[in-house]
Amino acid sequence: MKNLKYGVLGFGVLGLVGLLVMGGLMDSLKHDAANTIMVLAGFAAPIAMGVMGLKAPFKRWQGIVALLGFALVAVKFRAWEMIKFISLMPMGMKLAIISCLVGAVVSAITVAVPEES
Repeated sequence: MKNLKYGVLGFGVLGLVGLLVMGGLMDSLKHDAANTIMVLAGFAAPIAMGVMGLKAPFKRWQGIVALLGFALVAVKFRAWEMIKFISLMPMGMKLAIISCLVGAVVSAITVAVPEES
């Protein structure tokens, strides 16, 4: 399970790219800054943990932080409801929803099976 840290990093970056592709990030910051910042932080946490994992073994606490970041985004987007309408969404939103769900699964696996030191 040594390469799962790349999955955490990749899905974090993919989600952030999805948000940027959607556009309207500045408008959403003006209208609802708190939720927008929480979603951005939710994708930034797995990215930071993935980058930290590149230098040293990926520890359990890093997986927990990444899982909490992906879970925050999933709750803010209500991903369990939005997945039904995934074919109707713009590409950026599809990337963000899929990356938060799959990233949460990958992060949960890194929590269950951490890298050896």
